[in-house]
Amino acid sequence: MSTLSEAGHSSGRGERTTELVRLSKSSPLAPGLAAAWSRELSLQAQRGECSGPFLGPEVANALGRSCDDVAVLVGYDDGQPKRFLAMHVAASGRARALGGRFCDQSGPTGSMTSELLESMLKQVALKSWRYGRNPLVHGLASQHIWSRSVSHIVEIGEGLDDLRRRRRADGSRFVDQLLRKERKLEREVGPLRFEFAHGEQAALDKLLEWKSAQRQQTGSVDVFRQGWARAALENLHASGNGGKLNVLWAGDQLVAMHFGLADQRTLHWWIPTYDRRWATFSPGLILMLHLIRACRERGIQEIDLGHGDERYKASLATLTRGLYSGAVDESGVRCAVGRGKAWVREAVRQSSLETGWIATKRIARRSSFFRQP
Repeated sequence: MSTLSEAGHSSGRGERTTELVRLSKSSPLAPGLAAAWSRELSLQAQRGECSGPFLGPEVANALGRSCDDVAVLVGYDDGQPKRFLAMHVAASGRARALGGRFCDQSGPTGSMTSELLESMLKQVALKSWRYGRNPLVHGLASQHIWSRSVSHIVEIGEGLDDLRRRRRADGSRFVDQLLRKERKLEREVGPLRFEFAHGEQAALDKLLEWKSAQRQQTGSVDVFRQGWARAALENLHASGNGGKLNVLWAGDQLVAMHFGLADQRTLHWWIPTYDRRWATFSPGLILMLHLIRACRERGIQEIDLGHGDERYKASLATLTRGLYSGAVDESGVRCAVGRGKAWVREAVRQSSLETGWIATKRIARRSSFFRQP
């Protein structure tokens, strides 16, 4: 059973309206709350709102097993849990987005306006919640939204041939180019074999080894070097609750892998990598072709390529969705300062100083990020 904090609030009828549920390795989210969370996420999808697998209880439980500061803010209507928000909670009473850079998205499940969220935070003695890559801000006031980026989406439709026709209609021959490379890889290396959900730990270890080498080459942060992050990823893989390790072989050669999260509607493209010996064939993107086919077979409606402006994402995507960063804070001054800093960062990013800014951020992240989120 979950460990419940003492912080909370009840209605005049004695019914709970808000509570903060602390998670740990020995105390995951109670099955009843996890089931209620999943139901609300499903209803969110039916309303046409973002409902990707990062927003559900599986990621919160995985991180709760490897980090000591994970909690879930739960809101009740008529005694029933209806709103969920996973977060990291510091001793200072300030909360941060779940997983930090580990999570490609984070945000609430269930309708939450700024006023409601401020009230819920206050009821459990939290001073603020800072978020990033949040796809759900329709109820938040403008002062709580600091910056916007996009997530690229591949709508599966009728499958790969359908996607190719739609991208051609938009003037892109990118899928055609990948199909030519797929045929060349099979002709020159060996028959292709794809597995949607590979279960061996050794393959996950190899994926992380390849990803670490890529991060070192590009000078970017390798979050999975951290024990808490690797443990959470291994838990998602071993549990089978949404974590999918996609593997592509050419002949007897393992050429590409990807670890992502999937629910009934969405597969989130998360950790792709490939054997650099076969780079000229673009094996990671050939794996994407097989993944599109597999999603079609399984009734998955879309692949969310996540944040980032890599060229292949724009070339494959059929639409984009907003991702937002900001904070809800009891201090209006602190919120205004944070919004000002975000504006400066965005201005620098769009200026001629961008290259130096990226290098500075990488140095800062390397020196400060290697700790629990």
